[in-house]
Amino acid sequence: MCLASTIRRTFLPTLLGLLFVGSAGAQEAKTKEVAHLKVLLVADTSDPVLAKGVHRDTKNFTSFLANNIPKERYDLVVLTGESITPDQILAHYKNLKVGPDDGLLFYYSGHGSIRPGKGHTLELQKGKNPLTRSDVVAAMTAKKPLLAVLLTDCCSDRLGLTDMNSKEGTPHAANIPTAPTTLVRKLFFQTQGLVDITAATNDVALADDFRGGYFTNAICRIAGQNKDKALSWKEFHTAVAKETVAIHQDAIKKGIAPQLRKGQQFQEPALINVLLTGADAPARVAAVVSLVNTAEAELEVEYRWDASQPWLKKKIPANGKVSIGTWLPTALAKLPDMTVKIDGHEQTLTPNRFDKEGTPKFSDGKVYRLGAKKDDIKGRSRVFELDS
Repeated sequence: MCLASTIRRTFLPTLLGLLFVGSAGAQEAKTKEVAHLKVLLVADTSDPVLAKGVHRDTKNFTSFLANNIPKERYDLVVLTGESITPDQILAHYKNLKVGPDDGLLFYYSGHGSIRPGKGHTLELQKGKNPLTRSDVVAAMTAKKPLLAVLLTDCCSDRLGLTDMNSKEGTPHAANIPTAPTTLVRKLFFQTQGLVDITAATNDVALADDFRGGYFTNAICRIAGQNKDKALSWKEFHTAVAKETVAIHQDAIKKGIAPQLRKGQQFQEPALINVLLTGADAPARVAAVVSLVNTAEAELEVEYRWDASQPWLKKKIPANGKVSIGTWLPTALAKLPDMTVKIDGHEQTLTPNRFDKEGTPKFSDGKVYRLGAKKDDIKGRSRVFELDS
């Protein structure tokens, strides 16, 4: 915690469970559209320092729903404060009536961490055990919805509870839509399968009292800017990730968020899992580069895919290997090159194309190995060399 800025630490979980689609045939699945969206919004307002940011997240996300979806097309249940327990959330899904044409959306603002043997967990303060992300996925997919979406804006702080009750209802929108916007229809009604995104990749996630969570803020901004565009989840995630980085940079510049620690990256949301069915299934395309650190010490590099975007940072363990990817529109004819910066020297790397199910792994990228300095006296920069 630094002044008005709250750190929310989230980490990339292990592979999650698969989504089981209903009994309809493959051809029917391609043409079906989600008829009704059932939304569960869980807001951990338990800490007086964090509470304002979480309240802002709740307002931002409920407004996002109200301004993009007609009220008759979705149900909203909001759980907040002391009423929240892992058992309560799981019981909500166990008792929820889900039809074959329904979609499920789970949004969470609060605490998150990685626990040994449990993976990513939602750190609710009431109840004997934390709620694992995999348990939420399992509870949702067990209902066999056409679409299950998890969006989490998580922090890792341990906080006390306040007295607030569960609520149910739909927020007021200044201009109630008569139909879902083009963007939201594509994301939540014309997509089938599983989508799972969290606020940060292997690092901290942040919020402040003025904007709320930077990830949630980015979702709302990108939705507002692209309401008439039918972006896929991969394209939407890419845009939200860039916007989250921009918000984080702005908060640092204004003194709201703390300066980056040594080795820390700008907050970049993690696309944990996308398992799509129907017409969207083949549209998973990314450019991927794999970097190998041959040194005996951890290596930090900067990279970007577009010269107009800010530099991002990536740490590579000693004698380790990482992959870096960016999601692409399927119609893009040429893969973008990656620019990587090491020792102040910029280098252009050519990626591999990734167009299969699942999340890209380091084995999917074109491999570049770190070369040693050839002339230490003249101080030449190290470079990455294509692995032949």
